[in-house]
Amino acid sequence: MPSSRTQSPQLSLEELQNTETKLVKLSQERCFEADYVSLQATGKVSQQSKIFHLHPYLDNKGLIRVGGRLENSSLTVSQKHPIILHRSDRLSKLICVQLHVDNLHVGPSALLAILSLRFHVIGVQHLAKSVSRTCVRCRKTYSRTTTQLMGQLPATRVTPTSPFHHTGADFAGPIMIKRGYTRARTLVKNLHLCFRLYCHESHTLRSRPRSLLRRFSCCSPLFCGSSRLSRNSYHRQWCEFYRCSAGTERPLQHSKFDYSSGCRDSFLHS
Repeated sequence: MPSSRTQSPQLSLEELQNTETKLVKLSQERCFEADYVSLQATGKVSQQSKIFHLHPYLDNKGLIRVGGRLENSSLTVSQKHPIILHRSDRLSKLICVQLHVDNLHVGPSALLAILSLRFHVIGVQHLAKSVSRTCVRCRKTYSRTTTQLMGQLPATRVTPTSPFHHTGADFAGPIMIKRGYTRARTLVKNLHLCFRLYCHESHTLRSRPRSLLRRFSCCSPLFCGSSRLSRNSYHRQWCEFYRCSAGTERPLQHSKFDYSSGCRDSFLHS
């Protein structure tokens, strides 16, 4: 007897919906067998059931849905009463994988939000994480790069000394600062000089104008003289900041500053 349905290489929307309904119904009968029989007989589940707190009920298609108090809301039926599934069933994993791929390989949190629009999966957090971790494309895209093991710390960083005995100096900037208190204030390029203790987590910031070399020669002895305990000063990349500020690429000669306290300079190159 010939079929009344028109032969077509593509499935219709009605056929896909009917197939999904039958698959979900078979999954619920397999995972919630006792609850399904109880709902058909009495319309409710026992208090020992795992889905008792969801207040489940059977709809007109024979599917177990979540109850709740959203009946008068403007949400759709699937959002107010999502279909109950279990994460151990094969159908639940296939649905999660399909939603994960259709929504451009979203993460676990976004997958949970998309899945909750139609389904309420028991233990869905573990299922969403498992789908994201086992996705080959996601593992290749978000794979972690290897990290290199850092070298040994110098003796000045690990040897207990008095404060400011070993002091590091570094620059940050340039930072544009308005000078003056009138409307016609001019922008001045400033560099921040940072003095850092090598054996302690503390530092001091000082703002230095553009003439870096001259100001550094004045600021560093004042800092060492105020601490009275600094014996070794370490500077990194201040020559590069000077070239950036002065706008020149000429080589800069490293000069020793004459400190009255006997501080010794050491230039660290990156």
